Parts: sequence; structure tokens; C-alpha cells
Amino acid sequence: MTTTAQLNTALDREIWKMRNNTEAMQKMLEAARLIRMMYVNPTALADFEAEQEQKAEAEAERQFRSLRGCWADDPEDAELMESAIREAREQDVVREITLDD
Repeated sequence: MTTTAQLNTALDREIWKMRNNTEAMQKMLEAARLIRMMYVNPTALADFEAEQEQKAEAEAERQFRSLRGCWADDPEDAELMESAIREAREQDVVREITLDD
């Protein structure tokens, strides 16, 4: 039995186990794609893993800045802050005050 046939048999066995579990099925399909990529084009897999790592680092940094309250460093948070300021200014009431001597 070839390596590909063994992989296909193992995948079929796991698919039958997880047939009613869609989340597990999605994970299995993603793993199968990565295995296929690893065998077909190892450099593409390395590039994919590096890209995923960069995305994870960027998301972790964004969440950290958001929790820390760095409005200026996070464009999404800065936009939310600006819209909150605009809304507050729209609801301001101008009052005329006269001072009697």
C-alpha cells in the first residue's frame, strides 16, 4: 500500500468517526489540506505557516493595544473614539450667558 493510499484510508476512517461533528470535520479538512500542501509543495507550506504566524502576531498586538487603551496606535479604536467624540459634540447645547454688573 502506497503512502497516499495509507493517508486516504486514515482520512476516510477519521471522516466516518466525525461525520456528525461539523467543527471536527472542518479541522480535519484543514489538516488534510496542510498535509497535501506539505507533500506537494513544501515551500508553499513554509510560506503559508509564516503568513499565519504574522497574522496571529498582528491580531495579538491589536488585542493587546485595545486592552491597554492605546487609541492612537490602533486605527479601529481611534475611529471609534472619534465617532464617540463627534456624537457627544452634536448633542452639546450652546448657552448664552450674560453677566450683570
